Amino acid sequence: MKSNSVSSHEVKPRFENLYFLGLLLSGISFRVIGNIYLGELILAFLAIERIFTIKKLNAPKIWRYLIFAGVIWTFANLIGSVYSAKNWNLILIAVFTPMLTISCLSTCVYFMSQSEDLVFRSVLLFSIGRLIGIVLNPLPYTATYPWKFGYGESCILLFIVISYYLKFVKIQLAGEIVLSAISLVNQARTLAFMVIVSALALITFQKRGRNRTIFLILGICVPVIYWIYLNLGINGSLGSNEISRARLLTATDLGPIAARKEIVFSAKAFLQSPIFGYGFDPVVNPKIIISGYQFWADHGYPIYNYDPTVLPVHSFFWAALIQGGIFAGIFWVLCLVFALGKILRIMEFPPRNRVLVLYCAVAMVDRILFSPFGAYERLYVAIFIGTLISIKYEKPHGKNP
Repeated sequence: MKSNSVSSHEVKPRFENLYFLGLLLSGISFRVIGNIYLGELILAFLAIERIFTIKKLNAPKIWRYLIFAGVIWTFANLIGSVYSAKNWNLILIAVFTPMLTISCLSTCVYFMSQSEDLVFRSVLLFSIGRLIGIVLNPLPYTATYPWKFGYGESCILLFIVISYYLKFVKIQLAGEIVLSAISLVNQARTLAFMVIVSALALITFQKRGRNRTIFLILGICVPVIYWIYLNLGINGSLGSNEISRARLLTATDLGPIAARKEIVFSAKAFLQSPIFGYGFDPVVNPKIIISGYQFWADHGYPIYNYDPTVLPVHSFFWAALIQGGIFAGIFWVLCLVFALGKILRIMEFPPRNRVLVLYCAVAMVDRILFSPFGAYERLYVAIFIGTLISIKYEKPHGKNP
């Protein structure tokens, strides 16, 4: 089986240092048409440098598939935006969004594939860079939700990496539980869930079928964690805001799906223009939006006021389908399948690597299905997918995934 890494002498030291600098600047942004992060520009430059110096990365096939799907995504966004008669600014945003995403991913895979140590150093420096960015360049909601839209995920990743280097095996589970509790108290339900699920990677199985066992445990944990959240929320243990949230989830006919009501609007809009989409900053027929709110009203969701000109979209996958049509969604389908595959085979990774791998995989699944895709997420995609591609299984299993 071919190795999925390149020899270290192929990487020029100054470029490795530049790569690290890019990760440390991952939280500093400026605005040129849209938001761009300094780290993105550095990683994109390194991707271009490799093209011109014809450096080849012997990476798994999934990496090449993702690059190809990224090219399709770029052209789909271009065609969708032109078809929808968008102005030049919106066309440029639509095109450069996938280009920056793929360029940063390419650079991360190139460096992270050098060694396991470089994977964890990359995540470490990226997390520190994001923390620096939150201090110097906070997000719009950081002041209101400092953990959820600020320090939370970076602190979680830092703990996972520090645990790897210092081998805090005995206290790692306790730390994960504490971080999950902190996330829950700070109204970061998704972070709490991802931390708890990633902690399951600390469980070891010696018998055959261990992958099926962990999958079964994951399947059981999801409804259990949801039930615990509902009870804590309704009882007021998580604060006044979560009381109304938990009551809403129990009042509607569709249960937890009500937490992501945007899916209904996205599906209706996509079915009206499945090939070309609507371009960046989509404008759809108001009837689509009105019918979406009517659907939720019919199922017990309280509707107080809404704007029939604004299409709610809250998903990497659906945003791509809405903007560029069905071909723009191929990239995220590949990422989703790839991440799910890592979850199913989590016990085949070395024990010290499992928590990071499982966290990255679960984080990608959540983002692809339920999170809005913006400038802040592009580098997260590069780091998470780069980690999943670069960390090897404990033992050979045929061809690289």
